[in-house]
Amino acid sequence: MFAFCPSINHNKCGVDSASSSSNMNLKAGIESKKVNSNEMRYKKRSMTNKVGEYDACYYEISLDQSVLDKYNPKKIHVKIS
Repeated sequence: MFAFCPSINHNKCGVDSASSSSNMNLKAGIESKKVNSNEMRYKKRSMTNKVGEYDACYYEISLDQSVLDKYNPKKIHVKIS
């Protein structure tokens, strides 16, 4: 089951794409890929402001099937920072 927020798209979530699609599939291949966003809203809750405000991104990571011609991958490495 997936939750969906209609304002989430490739551009807001840092996916390098010309599209504004909400399909958040990322294909893992041989080359490293980086996802970075400066458009995400985050407003921390405080004693005076009880309501926080934030965006959330999700990514569906799967294997790029085109690498199977030359490689037999055993792992997908993901680093979150």
